[in-house]
Amino acid sequence: TPARRAALVQEPFSAQLRASRDRMLALARAEVHHVFGAELALLDEPEADDVAAAVDAASSWGAWDALRHASGLSPTSATRVLARLVASALGQPELSLSTSTSTST
Repeated sequence: TPARRAALVQEPFSAQLRASRDRMLALARAEVHHVFGAELALLDEPEADDVAAAVDAASSWGAWDALRHASGLSPTSATRVLARLVASALGQPELSLSTSTSTST
């Protein structure tokens, strides 16, 4: 998190940082499609794109950071909120969480 915050300050001035950010965002989007491919395949294309974007946003570093630092939630509470956001985006009542979920700052 401190490294990401430092990178945010420097990104406007660094093509390398912007390129690294773009690579990481592309990897995150690909991971959403990999993990939730079955659910997305049930939707028509515009809706699948919207749902994938919503899951991507809900599972982003920015969402985690906002819940942890701006809202002051514990890792456990922030994890529950993010799971609720992802489940909601997928149209599911809840998302089961693994008990081995790593929750750091």
